[in-house]
Amino acid sequence: MPLLATGIKLVTDTTENESSTVVELLASQVRRDISFGVLLPDSALNIDNLAQEYGGSAKYLQEALILLSEEALVEVDSHKGFRVASTKRTSINNLEQVRIEIECIGLEWSLKNGNIHWQGSVLKAQQSLLKTFSQVQFDPQNFFLDWEESNRHFHNSLLAACDSQRLIAMQDRLYKQGSPLRQTELEENRIDFQLCIETLNALVNAILQQDIDSAKHYLKTFIRCEGKISDGH
Repeated sequence: MPLLATGIKLVTDTTENESSTVVELLASQVRRDISFGVLLPDSALNIDNLAQEYGGSAKYLQEALILLSEEALVEVDSHKGFRVASTKRTSINNLEQVRIEIECIGLEWSLKNGNIHWQGSVLKAQQSLLKTFSQVQFDPQNFFLDWEESNRHFHNSLLAACDSQRLIAMQDRLYKQGSPLRQTELEENRIDFQLCIETLNALVNAILQQDIDSAKHYLKTFIRCEGKISDGH
């Protein structure tokens, strides 16, 4: 009996892991189409239509949309169902400010806890980001997602040594919420890439020198220049 019970648990765990992978994959596909404007703000998200478009069961798609609602990319209404979030109803400046506060706290903690291995991971993430900066400037359509992911990875690396999974999760969620806004800024040629690169390099130098105040200053500037976010857009 104990062996049978253990076997059942293993099968259950495997099934749950597979389900989670499918949900994450579907959420990634929908997130991509929201970022690229394929799914427009305020547009309804019909589960049956999405199932035909992306594949997967209605149950998994519903779970994926709930996951995206936690990132503020999708809105849920008990009467109207799921919709792509409206940027008009999003306090964009507030999103940026909250993200700055969270990341600066996380970076300060990382600087106090981090070692040479953490600094090395930040340097590696910086080099990857610099590469995608050069690519996305010349081909925004094809390299936006590469740049977006490299940028996300860099910001994640800054908090990797902060010793707070909750803070890391909050930072990552806030970053994802800003993805459609950064896409718009890129399409409308409102990102100062030279300023971004200069600020990125200054930020990493401050981290290597363990200068907390300068690092936080450059991080604030970097977040603001990677996507010039304002309520006027």
